[in-house]
Amino acid sequence: MEILNSRKEAGTQEENAGRKVLEQILRQGAQQMLQKAIQWEVQEYLLTHETEQDESGRHLVVRNGWRELRSLQTGLGDIEICQPRINDRRKEKKFTSYILPPYMRRSPNIEALIPALYLAGVSSNNFSNALEAILGEQAQGLSANSIVRLKTIWEGEYQKWASRDLTGKEYVYWWVDGIYFNVRLTNERPCLLVIIGALRDGTKELLAIWDGQRESKLSWKEVLSDLKYRGVIKYPKLAIGDGSLGFWTALEEEYPGTDQQRCWVHKT
Repeated sequence: MEILNSRKEAGTQEENAGRKVLEQILRQGAQQMLQKAIQWEVQEYLLTHETEQDESGRHLVVRNGWRELRSLQTGLGDIEICQPRINDRRKEKKFTSYILPPYMRRSPNIEALIPALYLAGVSSNNFSNALEAILGEQAQGLSANSIVRLKTIWEGEYQKWASRDLTGKEYVYWWVDGIYFNVRLTNERPCLLVIIGALRDGTKELLAIWDGQRESKLSWKEVLSDLKYRGVIKYPKLAIGDGSLGFWTALEEEYPGTDQQRCWVHKT
């Protein structure tokens, strides 16, 4: 009984460690995306009023450095944001961010940020819906052009990360899972296929995030085939996951030398 309990505890610790790595990456992505959205909002405001000048020909609306770093409390942890400062010298006019108002310190809808951005920005054209899921009515601060630019930037960053060279990487352990979200941009619940790998020195890395068709063998096979193509030739010693038959079947075909272990959390 003690051995069983110790194994369960070890399995829980492993899963918690993997989740911490994933949460850190999601938090960084949230920070970067919000920062870019705020900067595009300011740029749109400046472009709208760039023709307005005083008697001396000086622009009435100009950039004026940066505000102090501020912290936004989110469901992923605190995110630090640096907002551009605007000097609006027009009478009774003042720039106010719709995305991040001056007194906002907490974002109740931020939990939907990464899955909504990923699924809308990469898998569909409903990016404006994703921003609305994140920011609510504040999303009106972004024009259609800004949304297109943000979508292009996000897609480019994801594609660069997803196609990075993995030659020479030797992973000892893999933690795998299919993560379903309540954010619905299509008729089916979106599913992300996630693999976190541990190197020989214990360093954990987010190895793959794919938009999967549930957790089918075909979807997992595409993920694993892509990893081999990008340089992960040596199979991991052990893969840990739930009871999804799709992954285990794909693993036996792509990395047949890998031992399999059912996650103790899912077993119980």
